[in-house]
Amino acid sequence: MANYDDKWMEKWKDTVNADPVARRLGKFMTVNFGMSYGDTKYLIKVYEGQIMEVINLTGQNVQNFPHEFSLDASVEAWDKFILDPPPAMFHDLWGMAHPLHRHMVVNGNTHVFWQNIRALCWMYDLVRAV
Repeated sequence: MANYDDKWMEKWKDTVNADPVARRLGKFMTVNFGMSYGDTKYLIKVYEGQIMEVINLTGQNVQNFPHEFSLDASVEAWDKFILDPPPAMFHDLWGMAHPLHRHMVVNGNTHVFWQNIRALCWMYDLVRAV
């Protein structure tokens, strides 16, 4: 399974930033959002579809780092998500966040999440390439 540590997150950032489709889909996506992998929390800063910075917020006051929304899931959920192929309902962000299953919770401004869902799904599909 993946260990979403700082080194792994940097590899994911580089993979996303090198992907021409991610750049095209995220052309209008400029947002700061959070991601939790169990108790580990990250702030992901995106500018025009490129991940500019990934900051590990573990042990810090998350409220000191403004973000529009966060993708919060357990270690077990993210570990299933990264499988190739993933099990049913772990295949993309919407599958994980679906109200019937709630393997992941989207907190914060869900409007911004939905505005950028296609680019986000593509970015997160690239985790399987890391």
